Amino acid sequence: MKNLILFSIFVLVLFLVFLSSVTLAHYCDDYVEQQAREDCWWRYWTNNQTDADRLLSQKTGDPRVAGSDQSDINILQVGNSGSLRGYSAPPHTAFGHLNPSTFTWQGTVHIITDLVINLSHQSRDDWALVLKVLPAQLQNTERLTLQVGDHWFNFSDANPDGGGLYWHGVRPNWAAGEDVEVGIHVFPASFVPRSMDGSGNHQTRPDRGRANSSLVRVSPVEPAHNVSFPASADSLPNPRTISNLVFDQRDLVFDRYLASDMMWQWGQFIDHDIVHVPTGAPREAFPIPVPRGDPVFDPVAIGDRLIPFFRSAFDPSTGTGPDNPRQPVNNITSFIDGSGIYGSDPRRAFALRAHDGSGRLKESDGRFLPPNTQGLSNQGGDRRPDLFLAGDIRANEQVGLTAMHTLFVREHNRLAGIVAAQDLELTGQEIFEWARKVNGAQIQVITYTEFLPLLLGPDALGPYGGYNPAIDPAIANEFASAAFRIGHSLLSPSILHIDANGATRSVSLDEAFFNPSFVRAHGISGLLLGLASQQAQHLDTHVIDEVRNLLFVDPPASGSRDLAAINIQRGRDHGVPSYNNVRRAYGLTPVQSFADVSSDPAVQVKLTQAYGGDIDRLELWPGGLAEDHLPGAMLGETFHAIVADQFRRLRDGDRFWFENDPYFLANPALLGRIRSVTLADVIRRNTPLGNQLPDNVFRLPDAPGRHSHQAARVNPRTVDRSQHPSTLHRYPVAELVVAAAESRARPSANARHVAVVQRTLER
Repeated sequence: MKNLILFSIFVLVLFLVFLSSVTLAHYCDDYVEQQAREDCWWRYWTNNQTDADRLLSQKTGDPRVAGSDQSDINILQVGNSGSLRGYSAPPHTAFGHLNPSTFTWQGTVHIITDLVINLSHQSRDDWALVLKVLPAQLQNTERLTLQVGDHWFNFSDANPDGGGLYWHGVRPNWAAGEDVEVGIHVFPASFVPRSMDGSGNHQTRPDRGRANSSLVRVSPVEPAHNVSFPASADSLPNPRTISNLVFDQRDLVFDRYLASDMMWQWGQFIDHDIVHVPTGAPREAFPIPVPRGDPVFDPVAIGDRLIPFFRSAFDPSTGTGPDNPRQPVNNITSFIDGSGIYGSDPRRAFALRAHDGSGRLKESDGRFLPPNTQGLSNQGGDRRPDLFLAGDIRANEQVGLTAMHTLFVREHNRLAGIVAAQDLELTGQEIFEWARKVNGAQIQVITYTEFLPLLLGPDALGPYGGYNPAIDPAIANEFASAAFRIGHSLLSPSILHIDANGATRSVSLDEAFFNPSFVRAHGISGLLLGLASQQAQHLDTHVIDEVRNLLFVDPPASGSRDLAAINIQRGRDHGVPSYNNVRRAYGLTPVQSFADVSSDPAVQVKLTQAYGGDIDRLELWPGGLAEDHLPGAMLGETFHAIVADQFRRLRDGDRFWFENDPYFLANPALLGRIRSVTLADVIRRNTPLGNQLPDNVFRLPDAPGRHSHQAARVNPRTVDRSQHPSTLHRYPVAELVVAAAESRARPSANARHVAVVQRTLER
């Protein structure tokens, strides 16, 4: 009997072992790489933390593990979508140790599979990460932070359990085959990095301001737009006709406020930091018919010419009914956060990083932007490696914009280099995030203390009253589709370049478009000095021929481009209401006549002709540019209201605004230095330029002098692209939307970072 019992037990054990083996084999099927399969088996049998510690010690040969008091980290488990994802790295790398002096650890995880069942055989749609540390080793001024890709999780976000920290709810946004950075970092308690995609800025509404959110409407869409379709040619005048009547510019009209070309260039740079509405996929054609007999585009009155135009991408859940109009999508972050430098999505952000422990961004020879060797999409879907790669796909659009992107990549690397030189045992990620935070704050300061006071007047936004979570920082349709397309009126026919010897040359806009080779050959100093030295055109209803009358003769009849007409058509595509209805939505009184819009009789006549004398048909972009300017401002009442509202919401609705950021508030010396930074400071720190650069690069001196230049009149009515095969005829003419921690023996993280501050912004 006893033998029978023992035999039965033996059989039962064999059965259980067999069953477990089958289960294990099933569980590990998806781990196709041998090392990953071994890791899978090891993790499957080590649910218990103690066993995991022991086995980890055996596999790594590290005696500090196995529950030793000297162990900083025992195990880090990562899983997603009901899976523990595989690693291409060996266990001792994948389950690395915190640096005994800094508490930090960083590695790269290679995602092998998207879906296998987890240890509990239950499906999950989030990541569960386990970190076992000795919290007593952290100083109360420090904060442990877990990094998974571009997501950040604080010590305070974790649930302590038996001396460990467990993070749950980590929603990944990467796919199989990608490399994802995972790290454990110690920052000062006040230091909280931004996410790359803008999510989590608002703590209870994390999608506010994130990439791929819809534009918001301040004014309701009009019934004439028929839910999903734009206003038809039957209800509104032809955009090209309006352009010819209202926006024709035969003579150069220089800005009466002495604004430099840096005004429109910074406007474009900031616009590309906060909004990008891509073309829809598949493309929806909505071309602009060229009027028969158009003097430039159809001089022989053929009557079949078109200005190509494609509708914007929109939220597919919209456009279903009168109460749910089509909503265009902004595929970058709304916040002024330097996304044009760092990217708004994980793949682009990863591609831009040096990944060498320095915290730097990639540069190419000559300290230029890196080439696009990874085949990421640039504007128009172009993936050529001779184009530069930047955080925003439009960085190659024209040489001045490329220079601005290059400048702030250099500034990031300058900041990162100073921090790294202090030998503070920081990880590359810590260095990167510190430099990114300071760099982004400087962009905010330049925008709000130099650019906007000249555009809107010195006190237009009012004092900063602190972060208000009730304010939505999303980009308004009225702003993106009309009011911040003002820079097209400021453009001169050419961009000024001033070399190291003071010699000047005019770079035609045609040559400036999509021309990275010019930047490589001539550098950025001459372009930046030229932008600061040449007077902009006046902001009005005039738009230069170089962007309004682009007739391609190579190949013949390949199409025409008119940026003014395209802006009008874009407003219709996005369902922007009439000028008067937008005024009502912004709390302004509707106008009764065109004379209420502009005091200039010539402008009144042009608008009357264009809109058949009906003031209620007047559209937002033409009406806003035609307005008399407010005292001390470059804008009229309507555009002023829209632009001021947008930048006020971008400031007050941003939890990481530099004046609200706990890290800057905890470091008043750093905050003070950031408050005083100017664009001229950033340029001088990153180029050979010195005193030849004016202190205020946005405005020319009151008295004419060596910093003052005016563009020459170059006004081609037709453009032969045969000598520039890489320029505009290859692209759907860019809508230049200028609208346009450490042990107790080490200093605290706060002290380390403050020490860096004193050396950084002085450079």
